[in-house]
Amino acid sequence: MTPAVKCRRMAAMLRVKADRECDPEARAEWQYVARGYLILSNQFERNGCKNTSYASFPQIRDIDEEAS
Repeated sequence: MTPAVKCRRMAAMLRVKADRECDPEARAEWQYVARGYLILSNQFERNGCKNTSYASFPQIRDIDEEAS
């Protein structure tokens, strides 16, 4: 399975998670992360990447940490 396919699969799983979320802020965060995976999959396809050893995303800030 190519990295692009893996990213699209992860995006689909995250969209389902977002759809099940009751909290609007949490739902928006899941949708944001899913969109990031779709963007990444498009980049993999555009660059012709067949394999990669890693793909990283910046850490998502916790709302509780921001309040501190």
